[in-house]
Amino acid sequence: MNLSSFSGSVYMITRWITRIAYLNFLWILFSMMGLLVFGVFPATIALFALCRKWINGEDELPVFRCFYQVFRHEFIKSNLLGLMLVTIGGIIYLDYLFLTQVADGFAKWILLPLIPLAIVFLLLLFFIFPVYVHYEATLLHHLKNAMYITILHPFTLLLMVLVSAVTYIVYSAIPALIPFFGLSIVAWTLMFFAEKCFTKLDAKRKQKLTAI
Repeated sequence: MNLSSFSGSVYMITRWITRIAYLNFLWILFSMMGLLVFGVFPATIALFALCRKWINGEDELPVFRCFYQVFRHEFIKSNLLGLMLVTIGGIIYLDYLFLTQVADGFAKWILLPLIPLAIVFLLLLFFIFPVYVHYEATLLHHLKNAMYITILHPFTLLLMVLVSAVTYIVYSAIPALIPFFGLSIVAWTLMFFAEKCFTKLDAKRKQKLTAI
């Protein structure tokens, strides 16, 4: 075995693990700086933005400064996105609770379309943050784009769900990993799969523009 090649591989793996852990630490730190309520969504956007930069080869940037810049710049807009998501999710959940407690048959018929709506909303969450950090658009356009990509790339969505499920199982078995890799490893994975979709979509758009 080539010793230098082996040591180089170990170094790269160690460096990657350290970066992911550091990124998760920053997410926790900045979420707490915003008192959680106002910090979680800007910190999550910053987390996904840094993951996107690393995936695209920008791996020598100053992590803390870039994280802080994104957090500060997206603070208001990302919290508005969070408000929208929490409101939509809250309405769906409260409707579900209300309808499941009503005994009459009509309420059960209303419940039927609510369940797939809830599933679509949950699946939308896998793409909304990658879409937010990849495209410059309004919040409504982010939601539309996330929905469009969710429908257009079911296989990628399935991979995202499976990886997230496996991560959840691992964290359930080894909770000590959560403070170190909690959300950062999930964000990196989702961003990795999402970037593949974005690259294909952007290439198709360029071909259409060139054809015109």
